[in-house]
Amino acid sequence: MAQQPILDDLPQLYRRLLPELFERPVPIETFATCSNCIMVRSDPDRDEQRILRPYRPDTKCCTFQPNLPNYLVGGLLASTDPLLEDGRARMRARIRQRTGVSPLGVYAPRLYNLLYEHGAKEGFGRSAALRCPYYRGDDGACTIWTFREASCSTWFCKTVSGNAGRDFWSATKTYLFAVQNALVRYTLAEAGLTNIDELFRQFQSRETIRLSAEELDGLPPLENEYAALWNGWSGDEESFFGQCYERVRALDRLQLDALMSRTLLTDLAEKRDRAMRIPERLKRNDALPFENSSDDCYDVILAGSEITMDLPRMLIDSFDGTRTTSEIRRHLKQEAHLEIEDELLLTLFQHHVLLEVE
Repeated sequence: MAQQPILDDLPQLYRRLLPELFERPVPIETFATCSNCIMVRSDPDRDEQRILRPYRPDTKCCTFQPNLPNYLVGGLLASTDPLLEDGRARMRARIRQRTGVSPLGVYAPRLYNLLYEHGAKEGFGRSAALRCPYYRGDDGACTIWTFREASCSTWFCKTVSGNAGRDFWSATKTYLFAVQNALVRYTLAEAGLTNIDELFRQFQSRETIRLSAEELDGLPPLENEYAALWNGWSGDEESFFGQCYERVRALDRLQLDALMSRTLLTDLAEKRDRAMRIPERLKRNDALPFENSSDDCYDVILAGSEITMDLPRMLIDSFDGTRTTSEIRRHLKQEAHLEIEDELLLTLFQHHVLLEVE
């Protein structure tokens, strides 16, 4: 199981800002790949039995509309990367539309949020009505990927570290959301806005959604209401977002750290360690249907994935709970010239092929 720094799964902008923890390695999420989506049905006869509610190839998991913070919007618009030209055009169209647009950034319209709240359970991965406006259906690409937000950076439908991996990425998302909010508050204060709390209440509140007539019809807000959000910046939104981006680019790790809570970082560090831990004593999970793929191998489907592995019977059967992991590894190396790497053991443990002996 190959590894890479946590930062490698996040936008480049954060490399100078996030704490040292984000430089530490985690397993590369090889089960969840955008270019070859494991959740898109390719063989109906086979996948019908193994994938519950498979995704449509023209939506995949991009049936979610992100709330893009102001500084990421500014970074996208300031970029000269030709691969992001489509994304820049889409973002400028969103800004002109004004729905969900405020000094906080470019958010999903509240009408969409209502649709998502009541439709995601059945429609996630399968409903075109929930499809992200930055998703390009022709090739299944994200047109703003370099400047994606927390949810899109940390979403893996299948993790190579099983439940511990899901817990880790969930904690990473929580931390990144806190980073986003802290940086947005910082940029708004630096810009001299005085309605910061009201903006957060209006656009991030979890209160019951009450839609205006304009929102119901997909129309922009009334001119006076929109102008009131911007404190003089209405009509010059791109410039405002660009300044937010430059303010964030000028920060360093210590300055961001001063804006953040240590509690979230401590929790994230614990979740990361748990996702990388190999117990000292393991045993085979006898609740699994270990089927023989040959005389000397088992055919095993990893829990929480659609990945099948052929595993030596000698390897699996050696973990009977009576010896330590270190003893078993030495025995297999001496008796069968079978060297078991950490990455394999971690995969088998996290996917419940091997269980920890308490």
